[in-house]
Amino acid sequence: MTPQVFQDLLHHLLTRALSHYTMSPTHVVFYVKESSFLFVLSTAQHRFVLKLFPPSSPHFTTQEETCRWTLSLKDSAEHRFLKPLPNKASAFTTVIHHGQSLWKCALFPWVLGTPLHQELSPQKIHQWGRLMGAFHAQSAASPQSHAQKTTTQLNTWNRVFYAYPNKIADSSFGEHYAAMAQKVASTLEALWNTPGPPIRFHGDMHGGNILCRANQMTLLDFDNLTWGFPIQDIAIALLNFRNDPNFPHRCASFKAGYETAASWPQHHEKYLSDLMMGRLMNVANAMLHMQSLDNEEVKSRLRRYAEEFKAYL
Repeated sequence: MTPQVFQDLLHHLLTRALSHYTMSPTHVVFYVKESSFLFVLSTAQHRFVLKLFPPSSPHFTTQEETCRWTLSLKDSAEHRFLKPLPNKASAFTTVIHHGQSLWKCALFPWVLGTPLHQELSPQKIHQWGRLMGAFHAQSAASPQSHAQKTTTQLNTWNRVFYAYPNKIADSSFGEHYAAMAQKVASTLEALWNTPGPPIRFHGDMHGGNILCRANQMTLLDFDNLTWGFPIQDIAIALLNFRNDPNFPHRCASFKAGYETAASWPQHHEKYLSDLMMGRLMNVANAMLHMQSLDNEEVKSRLRRYAEEFKAYL
């Protein structure tokens, strides 16, 4: 498919998607491509974000469940959870038929604010920890328990490569990745053999998915909602601090904030560093699925990760 043909396809799908909503945008701008295609829509009074999911998206089958779960979360004066908007049929996920294939979309309000990673003061990190604690507390209190997981499409982080099939083994960077995978697998086995039920965790609560405005934080992008333990979500959130000389202080601020809303998983804290490396392995694996190994930037990052795994081991 040529770039022009694909652009025409996206325009067609976007037009079909918008026909399911009551608002009529006066301006539409392509925003970014991730596991979905994001568009910014503007009307005379408001802006929105529309996510368009191709059938190949790893989040295609989980959209309905993700939307239902997000809608169940309770906001507070300090924290908000970005929720989808209904279409004309009062559904929060819209299915679009295109030939023999199906696409899906979801519409969200535009949120004003500064990404958290641009405002990482100790106070903001404390509030970030409190946001995660509040989210985990609501998840733990949900009547939709892990015992009902047979009806879910969400990923479960009980294996090393939980989001995408393992492509690391097919790359030329496998030696230290293989040794790291063995260590992470052992850690996951130990974690999942400890007492206590898993919860749904956010799965991507880093500083780019949190917007700050005045004294309020808004948590975005629930597409990576995952079954697992709170310490796994914490590892994902803190991953980008792993090489920061101030990591102990940042982690202490985060933990202090978390403990104002939920009990810190003290019995799982010993797994934090291994889980951070496990998350980094999944980041590398996702790159191999979404980008070509011929890309020099991708190869450079994979080499850096391999060196980090070597040093860690």
